[in-house]
Parts: sequence; structure tokens; C-alpha cells
Amino acid sequence: MTAWILSTLFSVAVAGSPDDAAALLSRYPAGRVPGSEPVMDAIMDLQSDGSADHIGVLRSLREHEASPVREAATGALAIVTLRARVERREAYAAPDNRSVRRWLGDNPALARADGTPITGREAEDLAYAVLSLGGPQTVWARTPTVLIAEGEKREDKSDLHGALTRYAIAAGHGNAEATSLLEEGFGLDTERLLLGMTAGSDLLTTPPPVAQDTLIGTGGSETVAVLIDRSRSSSEITQVQALDALAEMIRHGQLTSSARRDARQRLEAATTDDREPMRVFAQAVLRDLE
Repeated sequence: MTAWILSTLFSVAVAGSPDDAAALLSRYPAGRVPGSEPVMDAIMDLQSDGSADHIGVLRSLREHEASPVREAATGALAIVTLRARVERREAYAAPDNRSVRRWLGDNPALARADGTPITGREAEDLAYAVLSLGGPQTVWARTPTVLIAEGEKREDKSDLHGALTRYAIAAGHGNAEATSLLEEGFGLDTERLLLGMTAGSDLLTTPPPVAQDTLIGTGGSETVAVLIDRSRSSSEITQVQALDALAEMIRHGQLTSSARRDARQRLEAATTDDREPMRVFAQAVLRDLE
């Protein structure tokens, strides 16, 4: 049956709902969809009101048909894909305090890769990040632009954990677009995600090394609270890194008065540590702040 005959048969059809439009377009053999008015109207109907359920039809038109059907389907596909992403993001439910407490109850013994325990606020943020991002993943992309592009592809395949992990890694680089996607798109707390990822647990994908610098530069009271927890770790390296980060946050001058006070009090307390190296280090850091 020729494309002209098919076009004639469907020339009186009017696509109403997106499902009707998709049904009309699916009746044609691949590669033989005519650029008739009913066909073009159906594509426009999908562009206006189509959902994720109709992406396959539009993708087939883009891959198998000639102009002008291919061009119209390509434009409609971009719009429907974006709309489907927005709908999935709006339907996403970020972890709440109850789910965090429940997860911690099921996972009471949290530890870093070196075996030192993770407790307090840091444990809460680790739980929040695990619930948001799922388990550890292999991520090869390194630049924020590529990470975001890969994340969008994961979203389109309904792999939200894969998408969110890539957005979080990009946010760890300080990328504003990724941070906006996490916070405005999914309602997640980027600061808590990065704090959980930088806890050193093998439950999550390792963030980029600059994630710690991102937290120092943009974090607030939550980061201070977690760094205070880390400064009490049984690992001297973790303690030193945490105390140094607290001093850096004070230097940046972006903390609230209460967060700055908490950070400074912890540094002052460390100057009386029983271990001389830790005590000397804290004293040196405080002198540098003067």
C-alpha cells in the first residue's frame, strides 16, 4: 500500500488525545509515514500534550522517516523528553527525617573505608545521601558538562539513582547547573549529599577531590556540624583535615555567627588535646586566624 493511499485513508482522522495521535502515527509502516496534514497535526498534538509514553513513537519517526516528518518529530521529541523529565522530577520524593532515622536503625554500624566509625550528623547525612543516590556506581565521566549530559540520559531511562549520582558529582565540582538540578529539580539538599559522599564510606560513589573545597566554600552550619564530628574521629588524619577545613570556613567569612562560633570553639577545644601533635596543630591554626 503506497504512502499516498495511507494518507488518503487517514485524511479524515483527527487526533484528539495524545494516545489517539500516537495510534494514528503507529499505523504507518516504518519509513512510509507521509507528510500529510493529519500526520503533522498528530505530531503537533504529541508535542503539545505527549508524555514519556509517546517518546518511542516520536523517536521512531525521527530515525526512519524523511522530511518534513523527521524534522517535526525531532522538535516534538525534544519537547516531550524535557516535559517527561520535569514530570519525573516533580514526582520524586526526597528522603525525610523519618526515612533517615529508619535507615540508620537498620544500619547502626557505619564506618569509613579505613574502619573508623561514622557517627552523629555525619551518619545522618550519609544515610540521606544513600537514600537519595542508591549504592555506589561506576562513573567514568569527569567533567560537569559530560556528567550532566549522562545524567539526563539516565533520567530518560528512568534510572534516577544513576542520574542523581552524576549530578551530585558535578555539583561536587562546584557546578551551578548541577546544583540547581538537584535542589530545584528534585528538592534535594546538595550540601547534605556532598557531606554524605565525602564521609569516606564505600556505600557511595567517591566524589571528586574538589568536593571538600566546594563544601568549604559554600557550606554552612551543616558542614560545620559534620566537620566537628569528623574532628573527633579516631583517625588523626581525619581529625587534622576536619580542623583545617573548619579554619578555612572561618577565613571565608560566609558562616552565620552561630556556625562561626561553633567552629572556633571546636578549634579552641582541640588546643587542649591530650596528644601533643594535635594540640600543636590546633594552636597553629588558631594563630593563623588572628
